Amino acid sequence: DSDFEGIGPRVGLDTAVHLGWGISFVGTVGGSLIVGNVDSDTTTVNPSSSTVKLNNGDDTQVIPELDARIGLNYLYNFNPTNSMSIELGFQDVNYFDVVDNDYLDATTANTMTNSDNFSYQGWYARFQFNFA
Repeated sequence: DSDFEGIGPRVGLDTAVHLGWGISFVGTVGGSLIVGNVDSDTTTVNPSSSTVKLNNGDDTQVIPELDARIGLNYLYNFNPTNSMSIELGFQDVNYFDVVDNDYLDATTANTMTNSDNFSYQGWYARFQFNFA
C-alpha cells in the first residue's frame, strides 16, 4: 500500500484554434512539482494464516508531473456573460516516482528503494458552464 498527499506549483499552456460556429481545436500542456508525504506499508500473509504488516515509514518527496490534452470544443453563448462548452478529446497524465514499491526495505531497512511512476491516459468528455 502506497499513499501520497502533496501540494505544489503548476505551470502550463492552454491554446485554442477557433474554426467558427463555436467549434475549436483545443490543447493543453502542463507540469507540476508536488511536495508531499509518501506513506507505504507492506502486508504479507504467512502459510500459517497469520498476517504481518510492515511499515516502510513516511518520506517527504518532490514528485514531478507532466500532462497533455488535445480535443475538440463546442462553445454556446447564452448571453454576453453566460456560456456552456462541451469538449471531447484525449489526455495523458504522468506522475514520476510517486508509487513506493519498497518491499525489500520492509524486511531489511534501507537496502533499496523501488519507486514507480503512475500514469493514466485515454479519452475524456468535459461539460462546463461559464458564469461571469
